[in-house]
Amino acid sequence: MPEPQKVSVVGGGSFGTTIAHVLAEGGNDVLLYVRNEDTVKEINERHKNARYFEDLTLHKGVRATSSFEKAMKHSMLVFAMVPSKAFRSVMRELAPFATAEHMIVHGTKGLERETFKTMTQLIREETCVRRVGAIAGPNLAREILAGLPAATVVGSKFDEVVARVRAVLMTPRFLVYGNRDLLGVELGGTLKNVLAIGAGIIDGGSFGANAKSLLITRGLAEMMRFGTHMGASAQTFSGLSGIGDIIATCTSPLSRNYQVGFRLGKGEALADIRKSLTQTVEGIDTTAALYRYAEKERIKINLTRGLYHLLFEDLPIADVQKMVMQPSAVYEVDSPAG
Repeated sequence: MPEPQKVSVVGGGSFGTTIAHVLAEGGNDVLLYVRNEDTVKEINERHKNARYFEDLTLHKGVRATSSFEKAMKHSMLVFAMVPSKAFRSVMRELAPFATAEHMIVHGTKGLERETFKTMTQLIREETCVRRVGAIAGPNLAREILAGLPAATVVGSKFDEVVARVRAVLMTPRFLVYGNRDLLGVELGGTLKNVLAIGAGIIDGGSFGANAKSLLITRGLAEMMRFGTHMGASAQTFSGLSGIGDIIATCTSPLSRNYQVGFRLGKGEALADIRKSLTQTVEGIDTTAALYRYAEKERIKINLTRGLYHLLFEDLPIADVQKMVMQPSAVYEVDSPAG
């Protein structure tokens, strides 16, 4: 067994809290940065983060702080679990305490909407840290925190980052694989959120299992087309951060993106759904960013285009169905066997 290590986690949302718990289960000394002082006190005194998991208790090895300085000094390995819309500003805040010795690995499944940049690009732009990585996969936070078996993949161009993350994060109930295709891991974890909204719409509108299978398979093809255009490896999307994450988030009501889609399928308006949300749903903004980038680059993403018109232009679901049921090509694959 690896020796216990000091590890810091930035972000006390559902996934950040869960990763901190898993790290502590592995015997590591974990310091979790949380902005809210009441939550810091609750974690340190009650071992709870009631906003997200009222019925579940955190490992006693998780301690919390509201100080970026303390979190960054605690460990040279930092997991950043921050919503994409706040990611750049958080990196700016912790930048004065970052050093070239730090490694930052994020678990944010989103893109910066205005620039279409990944979170690792933002880490490099806002801090001096160069050894970066990302984790993604079928990682529904509540299941992991409840002790159910799961796995993730850490993407990084640095073998030392992959080795360090595997050493601290892997437990008998949580497998960790490595992948040198950092961009593919980031894009897989991000783009599947769009499909999860679509899957929720299908279930909420009772469109059937065939329709969901169509969405998943052709949606995966869109992800691969888009990802390879950006420079990712197509093979990455057949792994945990691609099809693995798609299966989990397109079939489980624990997925926030799926929940939004389900409510849309039941006839609720997006504006009303957004008012009731207490957690970030990355897929909404990702749909907008992906659609605009694909239009500019002329990338075929028929399913995403239909979902964009539903979310942002109030196109009725029946009209979206007609749109996406138009084949975008004669052959299922680009190079049919001869």
